[in-house]
Amino acid sequence: MKRIVLTSSFAAAFDPARDPNEPYTCTAEDWNSTTYEQAVSTTETIVAYRASKKLAELEAWNWVRSPSSFNASGEKIDLTVFCPPLVFGPWVHPVESLSSVNASNRVLRNMVLGVTKDSIAAARFSAWVDIGELALAHVEAAYIRPETSNKRFLVCSPEKSSYQLIAQFIKEEFPELAGRLALPPGGPPPAHIGLDGSPLTKELGIKYKGLRESVVAVVKQIRDEGVKEGLLAL
Repeated sequence: MKRIVLTSSFAAAFDPARDPNEPYTCTAEDWNSTTYEQAVSTTETIVAYRASKKLAELEAWNWVRSPSSFNASGEKIDLTVFCPPLVFGPWVHPVESLSSVNASNRVLRNMVLGVTKDSIAAARFSAWVDIGELALAHVEAAYIRPETSNKRFLVCSPEKSSYQLIAQFIKEEFPELAGRLALPPGGPPPAHIGLDGSPLTKELGIKYKGLRESVVAVVKQIRDEGVKEGLLAL
């Protein structure tokens, strides 16, 4: 058996059609209800973006269930899918500059560099995961755990996040940055909407880091790289 491990997104699982005031915990059984027709006709980029994640993942599932999903040796190919929300944490690959960090860490970069508030979108969800857990999940599924065959997982820490809480951690751990932090508009994201990432711990044995630990690791990189690039003077 050969396996494809796909990085999807929680946007493929979260259903925007639900009542935003209703308590809701998204699971791996849920799907975004936005149709292709709705996605191509909308003027809201976030709606189209989320739908693209759902439609791309569906194509992967449709293909792996089709007769064509055999490799050259005639072995059936199966699929494991991970759907993460915001992904924080330090990078290990070469990064030419802070302008090229991933979108989730870019939020932290803008906060640290004191970039104008308008450049940081208001937080819509409190869900996040550390890059280490997401990477480990891929390795476990690809090489170690055959029981993840044709399964879908949300990869999400049980600890809720907010820019306000992140800013508090940065001020406590990096007092030299406290006076320049930028915060997005609005308050914390709604606390009654969540993602259930517990199956990853139950089935793959992966333990989630705390938000402080994840934030501290990446902010140290951002600070050091910012000084190196002349974006920060400390």
